[in-house]
Amino acid sequence: MANLNYYPALWGPEKGLDSKDYILHMEHPVDGPTGQPVNLLGHALTSPAQNLSDALQVTQVRLRGGKVIPITRVKRPAQELSRTYTVGFPSHALWSPLQQRAFQQIIGCQSDLYLIYPCPEDRIYSHWQGLRNATINPPIESTDVITNNEDTNMIERTSEIQVEEVVWGWELGFLPVYAGTDEMYAITFLNEDCAGCDFSVDQGLLAVGGNGTDALVSLLTDDRFGSAPTALTTGLTVTNVIASVFNEGDLIVVSALDDPDIVTATAGQLAVSSDRGVTWKIIAGFTDGITKVVQLGGLLIAVGSDFTDGVIWVSTDKGSTWTEVDSTALTTIELTNAAVDSVTGKVYMVSATGELLVARPSGGGLSVSDLTANIPGAPASLAGVCVLRKDHLVIAGAAGYLAESRDGGVTWAQPNVPTSAAILKVVGTVDRTAFITAANIYQRNPMTNQEFKLVTLESGLTVSGNYTDLVMGRNDFAAFNYFAACTDAGEVVIGTPFYPNA
Repeated sequence: MANLNYYPALWGPEKGLDSKDYILHMEHPVDGPTGQPVNLLGHALTSPAQNLSDALQVTQVRLRGGKVIPITRVKRPAQELSRTYTVGFPSHALWSPLQQRAFQQIIGCQSDLYLIYPCPEDRIYSHWQGLRNATINPPIESTDVITNNEDTNMIERTSEIQVEEVVWGWELGFLPVYAGTDEMYAITFLNEDCAGCDFSVDQGLLAVGGNGTDALVSLLTDDRFGSAPTALTTGLTVTNVIASVFNEGDLIVVSALDDPDIVTATAGQLAVSSDRGVTWKIIAGFTDGITKVVQLGGLLIAVGSDFTDGVIWVSTDKGSTWTEVDSTALTTIELTNAAVDSVTGKVYMVSATGELLVARPSGGGLSVSDLTANIPGAPASLAGVCVLRKDHLVIAGAAGYLAESRDGGVTWAQPNVPTSAAILKVVGTVDRTAFITAANIYQRNPMTNQEFKLVTLESGLTVSGNYTDLVMGRNDFAAFNYFAACTDAGEVVIGTPFYPNA
């Protein structure tokens, strides 16, 4: 294995931009924030005013030099509760889709807005701001002018907008950071849950796999492979491969299969570490093949196959013991993936034969239902499932199949994808959604006009293997700006913002 000595955290120019001319967009009126955004060219948006919480200060008494003195420390800084903008509607717009949405509401409407900066000189500066859940009051008459470069425009109406959250999205640089000698089949960002620990966001990674003969792969890095990774000793059978990995704080759960494809595998193992990979416990008597482990509240949920039927196992004690879920919906299928909607408390699962299931906690276990009849077409196989936000999910699989539901799997649409290859994994949020095929990574976001586009590696860099897994960062409010992928040739590819401080 060779360290390629790339460290993307250091990317980017030293100096920022003198000015930025943003283009204001609003979410699609039907498809929402993942639909093609509506251009509001000519509208003006003022600088925001902040609504802040009070800072929390704690006074403690200390004895110093024989004197009792009070010491005041800030335990929590002021937090931003909302921002208020004023949007100006130009006089040349006889009617604006934003005005229409605002006028149709008595108290004010709610929409996601985008400030998009497509830098024509160098794409490394391109970025957007997402104004989440912006409440827009009805417009009122106004007489004002705005100047943009050398153009002056008249503003005839204005609206006040309250924004719950502002998120930043950046153009990403994708490049290989590690090249090993054995296959990798799963990867995850490590989540540090120790308050006050010295831990950089989305620096830690855990990549797993194996050659299926005499070497398992379980590599932990705290600096994105900037230095040599730590090889973990799991105790799993070396003739297996580690096919999936779950991490939450110090808890790591990995599953091993005698074949990375659940359809052709015949035996499985499950191992748990509660100390970030220092020691491991192999679950005794566990022989099913697990393809994905997810978490819903305090419940760990493992899905896969017993090589005849689908299986779902649950654990309430951080993986020490497991209980199998009984359901007729699992007959003669192999579950390949799962995703959690933490708002609604649902778990969505897909199978190698094209089924979509949903499970809800019930009596300490799960109640499973079959949603397959709702999905469009007849996918030969499903390998990817992702929840973008409440009730908004994406499923993907063979022959470029991708479908999207915004109501929890009841009704569906099929966005265009620029590939007919099998889609292996899909991850992300409404801010950025990405998927892999064996050969490529694709993504959509406001900068791509919410259309899926091919992701290219940095100039001159290539990968020799096929992509096997893709994961999005999760430790930061802008986690959708960080991705990691691995290949069956032992490579790790990451994507990070070109310039997060522009």
